[in-house]
Amino acid sequence: HVAGILGSAAYGAGSKTVIRNCHNFGEVIGTAYAAGISCDADSKVTDCKNRNKVVAYSVVDSAFAGGITAWSSATVSLCDNIGEIYATSDGDDAYAGGISAYNSETTPCPIEKCVNYGKATAYGYRYAYSAGILACGDGKITRCHNVGEISGGGNRAYAGGIAGYNSGTIENCYNTGKVIFMKKVGIIFAMEEELLALKEYLKLEK
Repeated sequence: HVAGILGSAAYGAGSKTVIRNCHNFGEVIGTAYAAGISCDADSKVTDCKNRNKVVAYSVVDSAFAGGITAWSSATVSLCDNIGEIYATSDGDDAYAGGISAYNSETTPCPIEKCVNYGKATAYGYRYAYSAGILACGDGKITRCHNVGEISGGGNRAYAGGIAGYNSGTIENCYNTGKVIFMKKVGIIFAMEEELLALKEYLKLEK
């Protein structure tokens, strides 16, 4: 687990751990998991910024690359990314998110008031997920904005300006970035299964 600030937050710390007002300016390159701020965030991440490229690559397993977090199980808020995000797996799935690559399906984690300006690209041998905010997960996304270009491909691909694949609610979000994908393309949301909830307000609350 490679990250600009914290490789992995201590498990069990939960809400006691907070990552606040941290900035990463260095390039981050990791095997399987890579993030600008924290790879495995079992903690609240707020007011953090990533300013450089994040790359995750795996030959056999899945690859997760996130501008702020690679895998999150807590709230991410008031964060932004301008770095380019790349995830590639030659043997499994790839996840590339401008803010977060993946969040826990067992503990839905909201992403609030975040902005992505960087390019996010995923290429997976099986599945590929890429998005400006959340590549794949089960959390509520609120008042977020994507400017960056979203692209990639794979056997089955999901790309969205805000989320690639998500079973939670999306509200008060908007996208102005270009979305380029071989399959399953959506500007705000790209998902093959029925949406549980989706609210699109093409304006950001100031």
